[in-house]
Amino acid sequence: MPDSAQILRLLPEIVLSLFGTLVMVLDPLTGERRKGLLGVLALVAIYAAWIATLISYGRPGTAFFGMIVIDG
Repeated sequence: MPDSAQILRLLPEIVLSLFGTLVMVLDPLTGERRKGLLGVLALVAIYAAWIATLISYGRPGTAFFGMIVIDG
């Protein structure tokens, strides 16, 4: 089981994957007038991933048996 430090190093990818999935699920459910909100949601996702990158950048190390390396 991965510990919290390993999950933290993978956090930007997790954030983008979750938001990307959410946008793809909501796309067919929204009308033409509300498609702009999906763009706003995508921008929020990019901002959240950027914040997650800054958080993980301050904690260098490896995760998942060396498959991910944060060199800060």
